[in-house]
Amino acid sequence: MAARPRVLPRVLVGYIHYPGMLSYFNDWLEAFGAEPTIDVVPTNLATPWGRRRLARHVADVDLVVLLHSVVGDSLTEIRRHGTPLLDRRSPLVAFVSNEVSLPTQPFAEKLEVLASLDAQFVASQLLIDTSRRLYASLDAEVLAMPHALNPHAFRSEVAQASRPIDVGFRGARYLPHVGDDQRNRIIDYFATQRFEPPIVTDVRTNISYGRRRWARFLNRCKATIGAEAGAVEITPDDAILGRTEEALGVGSADLRLRARLRPVHRYFPRSAKNVLRSTAERLAGRTKPAAAPVGTPSVVIGDEKMSGKCLSSRHFDAIGTETCQILLPGRYNDVFVADQHYLALEPDFSNIDDVMARFHDETARSTLVRETRGWALEEHTYAHRVRSLLAHVGLS
Repeated sequence: MAARPRVLPRVLVGYIHYPGMLSYFNDWLEAFGAEPTIDVVPTNLATPWGRRRLARHVADVDLVVLLHSVVGDSLTEIRRHGTPLLDRRSPLVAFVSNEVSLPTQPFAEKLEVLASLDAQFVASQLLIDTSRRLYASLDAEVLAMPHALNPHAFRSEVAQASRPIDVGFRGARYLPHVGDDQRNRIIDYFATQRFEPPIVTDVRTNISYGRRRWARFLNRCKATIGAEAGAVEITPDDAILGRTEEALGVGSADLRLRARLRPVHRYFPRSAKNVLRSTAERLAGRTKPAAAPVGTPSVVIGDEKMSGKCLSSRHFDAIGTETCQILLPGRYNDVFVADQHYLALEPDFSNIDDVMARFHDETARSTLVRETRGWALEEHTYAHRVRSLLAHVGLS
């Protein structure tokens, strides 16, 4: 007698697709779809078909997952079309993106939406000690869900010696209300500094790439630069928004303009976004990066601060392409180890000579990136994260 086919748990995965969306949105969606232990019902809340699919399936699945695109750049779709979620009979896991306070994205509004959905679990990108305090007002369990590696999209395709760029960067400058200038300073430093021996740099902040082109760019770079993602401080009441940009010591006119454009910006094609970013910089009078002031102090925050700093998906993207990372030190969700997974550059750049000497040691650099990718493949892929979540909610 033939055995009955196994009935897999059904998981409704809600998301919002729009042009030029961040690559990690797709990484998480694909990881859920590829997980063999569940039957995924993908639901795009931005389309009428997806909303009908939500209403049809929400009451007969074993788990509902809302990915970062739902509670992230905008709350419009979930506010307009999330009512069927109240009819569910299963737990809801809500991933939250942009866990920062921005003028067009107050964090308190995300808390309101999560409370209205009665989410049983909140999946946070932040340090667990921060996220538990941040979401304490909710009757929900907080899960630490930092970013990870998509080994299929980000892999090494060009040998180290054949990469034409020594240090490259693509990405936006941080908005003033993040309250931290470290990322902007390391960008400006490598864009303006002259090194000896000379290096080839390609640092731009007025253009962004889709996932495939971003992977190709990383494969052209021996190294890239950065810092922890997120805000230096996060509070549930968005208190940081009450500070002036002068008090924060960061910001510029082009960043303010882009902040005002953000509510509609995400619906534009990526090419249009790049034009807007370049135009904003020209209107602000910035045609090239400003010189980076060495030793600029960090923003002073209270003793009871909650750090909004965390790993970024771009950190794992570089690991996947075996692109060495020169990063300012931080906790990085207690996942990365300085000078083991990346070259640690002091905030005042005082050890730049040592960092560049290690960068120029091709054997040591190649070993670092190869071993770091191997470590990520063993413990830190999106598949690992999905299985961890399913185990925690009792579906594995």
